[in-house]
Amino acid sequence: MESRAVPAGVRPAWSAPATQAARVANFSTLGGGGITAIGTVPFSTFVTNDSFFEFSVDGESHLTPGNLVTLRGEVATNNTLAVNDFMGTVLASTTPTTVVVDFGRTDFRPLDSELHEVAIPNQPQSIVFRQFTVPSNYSQLWLSLDLSDFLGANVYLNGERVVVVNQATGNTPIDSPPASFLALPKAYRLDPALLARSASGNTQQVVVELFSSAVPGIAQNFNLRLEAYEAVDKTAEGWVPVAADKFPDGIRTVLGESADVRALTDNYLIMRYRATNSIYSPGSTNWSRWTTPQLAEGWIQRVLAGINPFNQRVTDLLTTR
Repeated sequence: MESRAVPAGVRPAWSAPATQAARVANFSTLGGGGITAIGTVPFSTFVTNDSFFEFSVDGESHLTPGNLVTLRGEVATNNTLAVNDFMGTVLASTTPTTVVVDFGRTDFRPLDSELHEVAIPNQPQSIVFRQFTVPSNYSQLWLSLDLSDFLGANVYLNGERVVVVNQATGNTPIDSPPASFLALPKAYRLDPALLARSASGNTQQVVVELFSSAVPGIAQNFNLRLEAYEAVDKTAEGWVPVAADKFPDGIRTVLGESADVRALTDNYLIMRYRATNSIYSPGSTNWSRWTTPQLAEGWIQRVLAGINPFNQRVTDLLTTR
């Protein structure tokens, strides 16, 4: 999955941005390199200023105010030097080239040249997302994942959570995908109607919340794949449209009110629908899939079966309950 990552604590998954240069890091897992859910932030120099540490970084850190970080350092205690991991909070004065952290003290000497992100309990450590453009006319939709056993994920498609994997509870059952697909180890069948729920036409968005307890800077295996069967409209091949005057309200139709051969023969009927008010459906111009064909028996078959308009509705005149 080629995508973008947002550090822990930045934003909820359903509101992940398309582009945020100051907070988004490009990455690709197509080469098998995995993803670093909990990152490290190397720095070249540091100074203390107004009770805070200011770290100079060579590249964009992607840290935002409120993120927690740790730094290994040594501090004098009872005439000895004690080594500890000091936790601090990233401050609002942080810039793309300078990370400002409040550790609550400045009397220790950093021993490492990198900050470590801190995993916040019950919060995703990273968010990855990707936008792509496809129509919504698919008959089957499958999502599959290949990820480390120690990496949990909540997957959203167009704002709706569709898969939970490697979590303590509530994991989505794995399905068996069609043999023609190149599915990854964990596969899940989704409702194709999810693609019609995009708020931006045919622009779809996949968002994944990642939960990890790995050591900061460790890459973990992660990849995501979406596959689908395209639904091809074949109604023009062999299906005859019902005349518009047969269903003036657009909902009901009656066959055989006049001399019509279709009243004598058996017919299969199908229909489809779409919203006419965009308030109820952002994709109001998208038709539904055709319904499963329903048999409407003609009068020849009804006569042979002894069916009349009365007993096709009432089959037992004696039973009262």
